[in-house]
Amino acid sequence: ELLDGKFNIIREYMAPLMPGAPGRRKPDARELKKWLEENFYRELRPELDKAYKRFTGKDFQDLFPGAARLYVAALNKMFLLGGHYYSAAILGDDRKKARGGELKKVEILTAALDRMTNTLRSMFEDKYDVEDKQIYTPDEDTYRERYAPTDTE
Repeated sequence: ELLDGKFNIIREYMAPLMPGAPGRRKPDARELKKWLEENFYRELRPELDKAYKRFTGKDFQDLFPGAARLYVAALNKMFLLGGHYYSAAILGDDRKKARGGELKKVEILTAALDRMTNTLRSMFEDKYDVEDKQIYTPDEDTYRERYAPTDTE
């Protein structure tokens, strides 16, 4: 949800500021940095720190193999996307080649993040019914009640 939300908010906010947008106004670099910090990076930084700790645990790795690495990679790509959007938006018309490169990076990162978030969504939602009372535990090779205490708690 966090990735989807941040992904949508940056695309919606940046769309009118991007080169080639109808009625484009060139943004003030300071305002844009402030907006990115307040609305984009502020929640992503702590989430990235938590993700390294939370998603590297054995329990999570067993339940969702590969999801931890993919989630952390998606968060890192989200940071890159913010930087490339910023660069593309503030480059002037005299820097068409550089701006074109930044726009290409935004396009590539957006496509990669779309694939990553769809993959994560399918890993979590399609494969595991969050409403189900039973959960598969690979270490025990059986099912147990979802919120039942475990031996490690």
